[in-house]
Order: sequence, then C-alpha cells, then structure tokens
Amino acid sequence: MKSYVFNDKRGNRDRKCFFCVVYEGKAYSMREAEDANLAVFRSLRYEQAGKWSNSTWEVTLNSASLIVFMEPFDGWSDKIEDVILEVKESCYNYISYEPTDAEAIIAFQHCCPGRYATRMEKYKKIANLI
Repeated sequence: MKSYVFNDKRGNRDRKCFFCVVYEGKAYSMREAEDANLAVFRSLRYEQAGKWSNSTWEVTLNSASLIVFMEPFDGWSDKIEDVILEVKESCYNYISYEPTDAEAIIAFQHCCPGRYATRMEKYKKIANLI
C-alpha cells in the first residue's frame, strides 16, 4: 500500500489544486475512488480562510495512482506534450510521485475537461490543414 499527504491550498494568482485517482485508464474523483474501493481519503487538518480555505489530506491506495497538480504559474501551454510535462512535474512536487504520460493525460482530461478539449481541437485543426 501507498500513502501520500498533500495540501489542496490554492496557489497565487488563484491557481487551483487538482487531484484525482487513476486506475486502469479511468480517472475517479475522491468520492468515486472511495466508492470503488480504490482509495481512502482522510482529512488531517482543515484551515478556514474564506476563498483560501484548504485541507491537508492523507490518501491511501493499493493498485491505483493519485495524481495531484496545479496549473503552471504562467498558464497552460496549447501543446498537450507541454501539459503532460507540467502535470508530471507538479505531481512530483506535491507527493514525490511522477505519473506516466497516460496517467497525466487522463488526470488532465478529468480535472480540466474544457482545457483538454481546447487543446485537442487544435490538434484536429492541424490534422485537417490543406
């Protein structure tokens, strides 16, 4: 079993902390992961501070992966390859786990579906150039 501790506090410029559990090619929210017996989330501490409220979590998993990341300080690149690197680096900085490329894409798609769709539209446009 693996256990990770992280804090979901917002970053400067109102950047949100995203997290999900990835298992067999699918991403799960906290509740979905617990319902599927993939993870147990325990709140260790809660800090009430209005918009800046945050929790420190302990997450225990066995065969699934926890992916935790924050939007880069300068925003997301339009290139999915850059996004993958940012998610992997951010996750490593949070919990010392470097997800696979596939896990990073699945987590980004789950946590940021609009941003993921925008980037995929660009690739479709490139493929359709005449």
